[in-house]
Amino acid sequence: NMRVGSKLLGSFTIIVLLYIVTVVSAVIAVSSMANSFDVFYDSPYQIVSTAKDMNSAIQGVGRNILAVIVNDDKQAENREYLDEAKEFIEVIDNGLPILNEKTIDTKEAVKALEAQIMEVRPVRDKVLDLLEQGDREGALKAYKTEYEMKAREARKSLHNISEQAAVSADRYLDNAKKVERTIIALIIALAVLIIFITSVIW
Repeated sequence: NMRVGSKLLGSFTIIVLLYIVTVVSAVIAVSSMANSFDVFYDSPYQIVSTAKDMNSAIQGVGRNILAVIVNDDKQAENREYLDEAKEFIEVIDNGLPILNEKTIDTKEAVKALEAQIMEVRPVRDKVLDLLEQGDREGALKAYKTEYEMKAREARKSLHNISEQAAVSADRYLDNAKKVERTIIALIIALAVLIIFITSVIW
């Protein structure tokens, strides 16, 4: 009976120890996976989202400028286009600080973009001021010769930033999946080990 009791106690002790190891390992792995998701959301995801919003906003400003230029006598509609263009500008201006704050792998690209936005801003404001004054011809000329190319370069930079951030996002997601596979493999291995040790003892 004492021999059986010793075996039971030994088996129980080993099982408890292995269970503790399994739980601790799982907690560490889950914490690592959660951290990967936190970093994924806090940096690459927000950069991709913000860059796409800014890209769409720059495109929206250009679209609305051209809409006002071709609308000769629709004052109310033109006013709406100009107001919406200002809303797009806010998206662009609010997006830059987010890109600067969240960037990890895209610092140089964001700095270059910021310089491009600074170049676009006075030309864009000039075009909008001309439209406010009703000078469609002057606005069209400034749009074609000064604004359009600069805006296109800024959009290209935003696209590149979004692509780079997407690569980083994929990397974080891959790391999270690797951790998930590690957790599953660890639990299975420890379960097999517990069965093996229990069989040997008995």
